[in-house]
Amino acid sequence: YHLTDLPVEEIRSSLVEWYAQHRRHLPWRGDAPPYNGSTAGFAQRAAASSTAPASTVGHHTVSAYGVWVSEIMCQQTRVEAVIPYWLAWMEAFPTVEALAAAGDEEVNARWAGLGFYRRARFLHEGSQQVVADFGGVVPTTVDELMSIKGIGRYTAGAIASICGGAAAPI
Repeated sequence: YHLTDLPVEEIRSSLVEWYAQHRRHLPWRGDAPPYNGSTAGFAQRAAASSTAPASTVGHHTVSAYGVWVSEIMCQQTRVEAVIPYWLAWMEAFPTVEALAAAGDEEVNARWAGLGFYRRARFLHEGSQQVVADFGGVVPTTVDELMSIKGIGRYTAGAIASICGGAAAPI
């Protein structure tokens, strides 16, 4: 196929429909518990139960800060392992301002068990930059996000697409 020969709208519609039926339910996506971070057996789970549409907002509000934290935590870590860490992190640091104001020891204590502490340090420094440069509001454009320490192209694209509605493919 040449790209111009593909039924793009049909493919897009099918992918969105598939996602709505089979996606994982995660706190940073605004879902209420129970969460199902594992992709193992997704077809069996989908067949056994109905799922809420992707736009459903439950226990946690979808935010650029929450998505940012999840993206950094999920680097080199399984999604199902991240869920309890993300929940504890958001309880300790519910806003970017709370994280920016935290001490290094407190940040490292909440990160303990996830490894690669450089990610936590960059997240902490990035939160301080967001407070200083963006008035405590995590931006949702790729260019602004990439100006933040520790945010690369992939993470910027994820935040911009999930929270800013941008078409930011990797």
